[in-house]
Amino acid sequence: MNTMIPSITLHELKNLLEKDHEKVLLIDVRSKEEFETQHIPGAVNIPASELKELEQNSTERKTIVTICNHGGNRSQNAAQAFRDSGAKNSHYLEGGTAGWFDQETKVSSIH
Repeated sequence: MNTMIPSITLHELKNLLEKDHEKVLLIDVRSKEEFETQHIPGAVNIPASELKELEQNSTERKTIVTICNHGGNRSQNAAQAFRDSGAKNSHYLEGGTAGWFDQETKVSSIH
């Protein structure tokens, strides 16, 4: 776990979403195909290769949580990129979609 990039646990994310979901921006940085297979409800898909296109002003007042399969490099790098661009309240989700799914939380699936 990279200590320079803040993470958020599944439990913390669930609490944050229950408290004020409109102030949370869930960004799934996996490929379109991975996202279409399953994703966390409310997440938007912006593949890591396209993150630079997201305008900073749309993220300034939100808690940004980046997501990949297991909370690995893609989500950590994306969270760091947001922090570098001025979005200081950026985190990556520990465990990613796999952890969310393993906790038997509702995950949107397209079959």
